[in-house]
Amino acid sequence: MVTEALRGRKCALLRLQTPSLMGYGRKGADVEPSKGEHKMKEISLTCNVRRIHKQLVKNVQARFSESDRSFEEWMALRLLFEGRVKTAGDLAREFGIATGATTRLIDNLEEQGFIERDKKSGDRRVVLVRLTDKGAQHFEERLPDLLECWNEVLGDWSPDEVEQLTLLMAKLESSFARTASK
Repeated sequence: MVTEALRGRKCALLRLQTPSLMGYGRKGADVEPSKGEHKMKEISLTCNVRRIHKQLVKNVQARFSESDRSFEEWMALRLLFEGRVKTAGDLAREFGIATGATTRLIDNLEEQGFIERDKKSGDRRVVLVRLTDKGAQHFEERLPDLLECWNEVLGDWSPDEVEQLTLLMAKLESSFARTASK
């Protein structure tokens, strides 16, 4: 439970009520902490999420450096493959980039034959973007590289820990979506 927000720091720090890290929940720990053994722990959620994202991009991009395709291009293909985006505007919003950068991204993918623009939407301002068979094939060929990266990072995690992380991340995303609409 968040009890206090601290201001005036480079990254937003939150004081969270957490169990003391006395081994509870770890292998060999057999005693649950008593109510009095809880303590306040300062955790920088914002900085941790930002650092994790930067490290993820760095690790994955290293796998993509063998090819002339960037991780950002591959992520655009993934969003199209999964049907999460349909327009240039959708891509810009998903990546949080300006329309000029989105146009360059689309131009690069189109030059490689991975996507096609469809301007038949009836609205000249809307540019529909469609994944080609070649783009879908490239996405599927590179997917094992991303999975291998995750397997290396999470190699010493139990399946339960990976599932818990996945569920918590989905819950966090949902919470952001819920509060963004307020």
